[in-house]
Amino acid sequence: MLNRKKLQRAARAGVTCASLLLLAACGGSDDPPVSSPPPPIPGTQAVGGVVTGLAGSGLVLQINGGEVLAVAADGGFTFPTPLAEGVAYTVTVRSQPSDPTQICSVSRAGGMVGAGPADDMKVVCATQAFAVGGMISGLNGTGLLLRNNAADDLALAVDGPFAFPVPVASGAGYAVTVQAQPAGQVCSVGQATGTVGAGLVTSVVVTCSTQSYTVGGSVSGLVASGLVLQNNGADDVSVVSGASSVTFPTPVAHGASYAVTVATQPVGLTCTVSNGSGAIDAGNVIDVAVACTVDSYRLGLTVSGLDGQDLVLQNNAGDDLAVAADGTHQFDQRLVPGAGYSVTVKSQPRMLTQSCSVTHGSGTMGSADIDNVAVACATATSRFSYWLMPGEQTLQGHVESAGWQAVPGASLALDPDVALLASDPRGRFVFTGMSASGAIRVHPISVAGEIMPVADVKWAASNLAAITLHPDGRALYVSTNDGSMVADFALDDSGVLTSFAGYPLAMVGTGGALAMDPLGRFLYAYHRYGDEIRVFRIGADASISPTAVFTSNLGNAVSMTVHPSGRFLYVLKADGTLEVFAIDATTGGLVTAWSGASGITSPLQVQVHPRGRWLSLVGGAPGSSPAIRAIDPATGAPGPALPPFFTSEEVSSATFDATGDRMLIGTRSPQFMFRFALSPSTGTPLSNTGISAGDVPAAVVVINR
Repeated sequence: MLNRKKLQRAARAGVTCASLLLLAACGGSDDPPVSSPPPPIPGTQAVGGVVTGLAGSGLVLQINGGEVLAVAADGGFTFPTPLAEGVAYTVTVRSQPSDPTQICSVSRAGGMVGAGPADDMKVVCATQAFAVGGMISGLNGTGLLLRNNAADDLALAVDGPFAFPVPVASGAGYAVTVQAQPAGQVCSVGQATGTVGAGLVTSVVVTCSTQSYTVGGSVSGLVASGLVLQNNGADDVSVVSGASSVTFPTPVAHGASYAVTVATQPVGLTCTVSNGSGAIDAGNVIDVAVACTVDSYRLGLTVSGLDGQDLVLQNNAGDDLAVAADGTHQFDQRLVPGAGYSVTVKSQPRMLTQSCSVTHGSGTMGSADIDNVAVACATATSRFSYWLMPGEQTLQGHVESAGWQAVPGASLALDPDVALLASDPRGRFVFTGMSASGAIRVHPISVAGEIMPVADVKWAASNLAAITLHPDGRALYVSTNDGSMVADFALDDSGVLTSFAGYPLAMVGTGGALAMDPLGRFLYAYHRYGDEIRVFRIGADASISPTAVFTSNLGNAVSMTVHPSGRFLYVLKADGTLEVFAIDATTGGLVTAWSGASGITSPLQVQVHPRGRWLSLVGGAPGSSPAIRAIDPATGAPGPALPPFFTSEEVSSATFDATGDRMLIGTRSPQFMFRFALSPSTGTPLSNTGISAGDVPAAVVVINR
């Protein structure tokens, strides 16, 4: 049991001794320098650290028993004369502060000057200080000399409690080492380091024995220099690059404890110790394991403007990062210095559809985290709208942001058999389809919205049934009634269509509606003859291949669309029934999720709001549509229908704008085009304006940019 009274007497003796030293230092003319030191010359490094808790005056530090430095306040300090690299140093307190009287203690007080400043010293001053001590056992010889914080020596000759003469300030560190071994024995220190709290330190354990054993083990992954290991807070050993094993130079007494730690990490590596502590038994310790890994760093970025869902970024075509909101984010995989990085957008946001772009997205990883990659997301605006009027055989265009202002050129004359209209998701083109000839015409749209001369014409079989586009605008797909096929074309930036290999794909029977998966995985084609839905998988080049057939009593599907999440397919049938199918994300297969009345008569079209909130159901009967129904995000099922937009008008076409804040609705009677503002919370119409169309607008599309 440790004799606490002995420790207390030792503490009081230490304070008295420190006071006498302080008085002795007051005389003479050896005034220490206080000016800032000049920069170190090449091949030398500054030695210093940080002082905290200093309230008194007169603190003087000394290095290697020579040069002194007066410190007047908390903060950093540096000795005037830099030391050559490779030189050992020890810093001590030459004079303690007074008024008020304090005890200042130096931790990390000694070491070897390396290739950088030795500036990690800590000088902690406190008005309270406590003795550091513990218990010694097994001591039979003479000559044992312990040292605390590289300065305070204590000679011991017998077992029992001990305490160093110089107390250590509360909050300061202590580090007890064996400065000299006793004759014929080896003494080792356990629990040798720590921080002084609000009382005596009594936990240091010194074990002496005539038997001693080495401590060592394996080293792996060390491909750089600079690794320094310590045992029990001392006994430094430098480990060279490429080493596979290590043994500490000083053996440890039998029965004593050992604790291996990393004192200095090698350049560019982080080393960790396992099996690093224990008690010495009757043999050398050989199972300490030091594993080093190359330092790696995080690749971070800042996202702004994100208003949609399911944005996925990717680094080096492999490390996916799903982003749900603006702010700072980091990729999971760390990168080593010298490794390249390339951040791209794997999946653009949906619900609301946005376009996100990356700046500062590529480079080489250095020796710190990277956080300057920027991802800016923007929502496209519906710039222009185009109305197809087969009766007049024209295509009319209007500027969406300027009332009902016509685009330059106003309208374009079309073939007598024009029947279909589609728009490019990237806002470059509109497409018209001819029912009799099977021609598909590509119409470029100018910056001002003018319909430019046709860029390309392709012929499918006659009697086109539907046209749809790949979500990123790089392919076009059509179905036909005559010829019973689905055709796929690659689409380039100039508007040229090129048939894919294997074109076309026969369905054997009458074609019908098409629906594109917004994620670009699947194309759904209704086959009237078989009353079935054909599932086509979309390849990496955007070509299609048949993968499954879903047979159901659909009873003539007039319109189909896929939810922006890619989870549900909506099928509007000629009898007014609405079918909702859950989509298998892997195969594209369909499972019935809901079936019921659509709430409209003479069905024409089903659409989903860009944010996936509501269904728009359009029918041709007077006063019946559009019917807006909320969507259950979990099941895809529609809620009760809101009152229709009109009381007597016959609707012929409708579409949401890019944000879903407005709807364009064409009517047969009267022959008008209306623009409705929608409530963002319910989808109900708030206001509308209209203009005479001059004919029935059978289809309407918007160009989003």
